[in-house]
Amino acid sequence: MTVTLKRQYLHGEIDVITSKSAAHRIMICAAAASRSVKIFGLNNSADVDATRRCLTALGARFKDTADGGCITEPIALSETKNNGESVILNCGESGSTLRFLLPFVSALGVTAEFHTEGRLSERPTDELIRLLTLHGADISKDGAVIKSRGALRAGEYTVSGKVSSQFTSGLLMALPLVKGKSAIIQDGAMASKGYIDITLGVLKKFGADITSDGGVYHIDGGKVYCAPESITVEGDWSNAAFFVVAGAAAGDITINGLDTESKQPDKEILTLIRRMGGDISVVDGRVRVGKSRLKGIEIDAENIPDIVPVLSVAAGTARGRTVIYNAGRLRLKESDRLETVAAMLNKCGGRAAIDGDKLIIDGVDSYRGAVVDSFNDHRIAMSAAVLSLSAQTPVTITNAEAVNKSYPDFFEKFKGLYGQD
Repeated sequence: MTVTLKRQYLHGEIDVITSKSAAHRIMICAAAASRSVKIFGLNNSADVDATRRCLTALGARFKDTADGGCITEPIALSETKNNGESVILNCGESGSTLRFLLPFVSALGVTAEFHTEGRLSERPTDELIRLLTLHGADISKDGAVIKSRGALRAGEYTVSGKVSSQFTSGLLMALPLVKGKSAIIQDGAMASKGYIDITLGVLKKFGADITSDGGVYHIDGGKVYCAPESITVEGDWSNAAFFVVAGAAAGDITINGLDTESKQPDKEILTLIRRMGGDISVVDGRVRVGKSRLKGIEIDAENIPDIVPVLSVAAGTARGRTVIYNAGRLRLKESDRLETVAAMLNKCGGRAAIDGDKLIIDGVDSYRGAVVDSFNDHRIAMSAAVLSLSAQTPVTITNAEAVNKSYPDFFEKFKGLYGQD
């Protein structure tokens, strides 16, 4: 799909899409619960669909209801050991699905084949596989397929914080199902710790017995989750970030459905755009952003890699220089986002350079239109759309269907805010 966007003034209100980060965790816990639970707010992104599809293959059942809910019937845990026959789990390109379900399947003792697409097979999983293998699982990787069998044992799991918080989150959801006491020990500072806090928040709602002490998580296992009658997926700060920057670039936008007390790290978008000079007000979860003249700042990307692409778009027309540091993990996403962000900005007349794990951006007065590729990366496609608001001529985005990974309706919602300049 190719999308061409012209410079526009944006005006109006938008209801934010719900968080796929929270949705993955809620669905997995619901699938291992003692009874059915009604989930409100599951979005139709490809990543959420991947987790739903895999849990269905494992025996969970999802039934959509007329009121926007989804009744989830849990897996019959006593029947999951499948006599050595492999359950095929198609993860698509969803890193969360793969990294969460590898320990989950091992905790259930299910024999499974994980099939991956796109760059997912290249993204880091070796450390997680090593940990699971040390504790009873038998896992092998062959290109885009990972085969898993055996049952996970309780014990001490030492996890490096350098690569992905998803390894810890996956273990936190799996080990309560494993009989015995376990501990997850963090080795070094944890990147994106806020996502572990999201996991712990969901687990608390499902009655998991987890305590923490000095970077060690203690888990009392051998139980099923106690499902609440219903649970609602919160709004997504990662995707709201595109509209925050869009409002600052060219409009007056109000974003509804956000929790300013959320554990999502990407709510930092408000602090960062304010530091850059953004006109932002927040009242009762309604975030209003007005057109602003921004200035360059220094940004630590360690805990917010997903919003770096759109922050880079904001930086590209800000006064002065923006330095985004601790950004090395961007190379491990759906694309090498250090390279693809710089390529997008530079093709459209920006001035971006890479220095190790830093992205250095010197502001220009405006962008120029160009044909830019999404690199099959949803966050590059959406960032290019926001860039078009500051471009003198139209921006054409190729492979724009990449947005389906997290926000299938993005372009429809984006164009729905078009107003009069």
